Amino acid sequence: MLLLAILQGCTTPAPPATRAELVLDAGWSTAPWRQPTGHPELRIEGTFDLGPDPGTGSVLRIEGGWWHITATVNGTPLPSVTGGLTEALISVGPHLRSGENTLALQVVAPAGVDPILTGGSLSSVGRGSGTALLQAPPRLLLRPAAHVSDAWLEVRDGQLYPHAEISGAPAGAVVAFSATLDGNVLADLGRASISEGRADAPPLPDDLPSWAAGSARLLHLHAVLLDADSQPLDDLIVRTGARALTAAPLALDGEPLRLMGARVVNQGPQTSLSESLARLAPAGINAAEIHGETFRRDWLDAADELGLPLVVVPRCIGRSSRHTGERASLLATMAQQDAATARLLRTHPSVVLLATEGPAPEKMPLWTEALAEAKIPIAGADLPARVLSLKRGEGLTDPTLRCQPRDCRGAWLVELTPWWRTLRTGDKPDSPTRWRLLSEALVSYMTAEGSIGAIVPSANPREVAGWESAWQAAAAELSIPVVSGTGRGRSEVVVTGAAPGETVWLSAAQAPTVGAIADTKGVARLSLWHDGSASVRVGDVTAPVILEPGHWEGYAWQTAVAEVSLQR
Repeated sequence: MLLLAILQGCTTPAPPATRAELVLDAGWSTAPWRQPTGHPELRIEGTFDLGPDPGTGSVLRIEGGWWHITATVNGTPLPSVTGGLTEALISVGPHLRSGENTLALQVVAPAGVDPILTGGSLSSVGRGSGTALLQAPPRLLLRPAAHVSDAWLEVRDGQLYPHAEISGAPAGAVVAFSATLDGNVLADLGRASISEGRADAPPLPDDLPSWAAGSARLLHLHAVLLDADSQPLDDLIVRTGARALTAAPLALDGEPLRLMGARVVNQGPQTSLSESLARLAPAGINAAEIHGETFRRDWLDAADELGLPLVVVPRCIGRSSRHTGERASLLATMAQQDAATARLLRTHPSVVLLATEGPAPEKMPLWTEALAEAKIPIAGADLPARVLSLKRGEGLTDPTLRCQPRDCRGAWLVELTPWWRTLRTGDKPDSPTRWRLLSEALVSYMTAEGSIGAIVPSANPREVAGWESAWQAAAAELSIPVVSGTGRGRSEVVVTGAAPGETVWLSAAQAPTVGAIADTKGVARLSLWHDGSASVRVGDVTAPVILEPGHWEGYAWQTAVAEVSLQR
């Protein structure tokens, strides 16, 4: 659907650029998120107009940066950070200035890094760990010195708990929470005082629409930072959902949640979660597993909208028990990774389960501390993950089933392994017999042995052929519920006629403000999760625009685009 608006010469005082998110998708010397370089190091540089007040609390967010990242802001080099499996956040506010700013990024692939920290490699197939990558354009989170850095919802024991993290709050400041949708306030969620950078509101009855598998009811959590005189200092609006999870047995809002998923593999900019699920869902798949991969925010957002449950294994099972080097140092780095991962995942209701295997020899449950600190609303923290392997005996009709590293009862099964090292000509990897045997073993474990769910490693091309009919039979016998693959999505806006490099803003009531940089043809592309009235602003010129959200249908994305043509 195409919606058209003409942006003409009505002027209004420009609001400050702070409290906004600026996507830096244009204006760089190169765009590696569109075409990977294939080299162990990449460098990009760009100059951007950030307006009159870029904010001293501003942060540069790097998604999918592999691995070491260094930023230079207006000629000032900043300390390097690590991206890898999680997002990297770089404080840049003190170095920004009004008007034009020059940013430079250097990304260097890991060298000599223990595989326990990388999940083994960037991806299980198609790419080694020695290629420097930037999988998404950098984003500038423009914030004042006192600001809300994050907000999320937790549902526990029938009660709703709003949370926020605050930076630089003055004495007497509080945070006011509300739930909003499409410009309307759904519920006032109360106020909370701030202690040690956290605002944890008193519990409320959980009366908000619940996110459920197959029914993605999302909303905006709005957190407003108020000073002692109740004057607003900053606000943050986060798209999220409310749902209650319990483990053993796994249940969502009190209803049993039985999952059989497919492992989705990150192969770079061309990877499509929706295409993978459209192909896999007919075989009874109703969940997806992210296993030892870089967490892609676009995947998490899509799963939220599709009502698609996600299972996260932050490091490759098997690799996480084996490591080299100094153990204490590795554990400290892993704890930092886990905390960053928890912060990333806690706003995404689709993430329902975290499975992990602790490092040898003590099997330390690293997730426990990270999740407790983050108050992440996910069931099964430190739930044991197991590998169910089908080993060949004397013949295909006499297999040996083995669960590694220990008993599979009460565990989440990952990497169901349907191959064996010695194969006869008739037993090649596309043999339907091995899939039938493994699916029968899966049914046995998910019933008699009480495992929680399983992942089919079918995203790997070498493992695909012949599995569909076996898994359809297993899904039917286990009564695996179907996920529809439908849901709402973002509204998209294309602005033409801007000056190359000009900053374009899109805002709506009770929704976040987002910005983009016009490319060399003067085109800027923006998206906002909002249905209804909004406004586009370029400099001091604004115009209204009506947004209509796109939607998912059978995992296929159907866009709704509003076009805005600048007439100045």
